[in-house]
Amino acid sequence: TVCDFRLSYGRVLSRRSKIIAVNRDKSQLLKNSDMFWKPTIAIQGDAGSFIVRLSKGLKGHRCPEEWPQSLKAGDSTKENANRAKANEKTEHHLNPLKVLHHVDELMAEDSIIVADGGDFVGSAAYIMRPRGPLRWLDPGAFGTLGVGGGFALGAKLCRPESEVWIVYGDGSLGYSVAEYDTFTRHKVNQESLTRPCM
Repeated sequence: TVCDFRLSYGRVLSRRSKIIAVNRDKSQLLKNSDMFWKPTIAIQGDAGSFIVRLSKGLKGHRCPEEWPQSLKAGDSTKENANRAKANEKTEHHLNPLKVLHHVDELMAEDSIIVADGGDFVGSAAYIMRPRGPLRWLDPGAFGTLGVGGGFALGAKLCRPESEVWIVYGDGSLGYSVAEYDTFTRHKVNQESLTRPCM
């Protein structure tokens, strides 16, 4: 993650930590450094390739067991809190967290999730489980809403055998619902293309 608003411009990084920054783009690699953070090592290159090479170089090394256990415990606590909220009764409307849990249970293993929205999609990111690499598409860090219809069309054309689910927020649906006309004009089978979840 680039050290921008998503990491509070570096405020969330401990000054005692050794920070290894890896990015293809030099301007992004050092973004906002010297404000609240500074990399111990900065490497201009592909982050994925770096992680693969690092893991090969660390064969046989084991981190202290408490660390991964604490991460798993944190995930478990968050998941339990989400489940508890999903089970809360609502007077007039569906509980959105319960809907997301049900949709996650319904999706096939080759499904692609297109998430287009703000708060609702933020919740979906904690609950819905992408089925593999490149199977979660969203508007990105800057929230460019309205990409759902186009992303779903592209995903279905690239992987016609996969189910494509769109998780819309109410605002993003307003931007993107016209794309269903595009699907019709291009004779894309809408039943197999998208399963909107609003």
